[in-house]
Amino acid sequence: MDQDNLALSTEFVRDAALPAVTPRRVIFGAESAEETPPPDFSAPDLAVTVGSQIASFGDGLDASLKESVSNGFLFAQQVADKQVQDAANASTEDWYNSYVDVLSRIGWNRENKSHSLKKISGVSTDVHKEIIPIVTAALGPVAATATVVRVLEGLQNINEASPWITLFSKSSQRATANQFQMSHTYVEDGVPRISLIAFELSAERKITQVLFFKLSTDSASLSHFETKMSVDKSIFDSVAPIIADRLKERAKDFILNIPLL
Repeated sequence: MDQDNLALSTEFVRDAALPAVTPRRVIFGAESAEETPPPDFSAPDLAVTVGSQIASFGDGLDASLKESVSNGFLFAQQVADKQVQDAANASTEDWYNSYVDVLSRIGWNRENKSHSLKKISGVSTDVHKEIIPIVTAALGPVAATATVVRVLEGLQNINEASPWITLFSKSSQRATANQFQMSHTYVEDGVPRISLIAFELSAERKITQVLFFKLSTDSASLSHFETKMSVDKSIFDSVAPIIADRLKERAKDFILNIPLL
């Protein structure tokens, strides 16, 4: 283990500023007043909501690592939120860069990055249909077994009458756009790896009334960032308990089960 890197990661986790917010139980855009049971991280097919993210996990990951990875996602979101709050005119890409930078500071090695902006005009049903192909392409060969893809397919089916898939509510709303992330953690060559896709969805709806008829047009832009990371367990396993301690009750409220649909 690189003791210098471990010391830097430990210091960062202990000192990183988190936003002063009241925890909310948020799942699919609905705030629940009922107590939500903690996720069963030992489940073989698992997807959880972590703040503004759907995180799924493949085979070969033990329950403690799944929980620690979920906490890592939440910690990175919270630190990025605070950094963006404190910066003037911060963009979605600024938030995403801060988010991935935090992950790299807690023992996750960044392997690549890509950015794509796709303009979609017309009826709003066109937009959410684009999310599944993007996630599937980003995950590559592991997409066939990724729980997050099945969750999205189920959401698409139940939202046919209401074309916008509202994945998250307040947790996804930053600046003027809606941001949300999808991830899949899996084991490859004995190393835990993470495929991460972050989306920015901006939409505009215009309604024109002609006598008794209302005509509406929708336009939207869907931007996404992709990165792949590997987990350096020698560092991450050491800082994970400190992350969990800092999150405490916040983690319980922000990490929820997603049932398979």
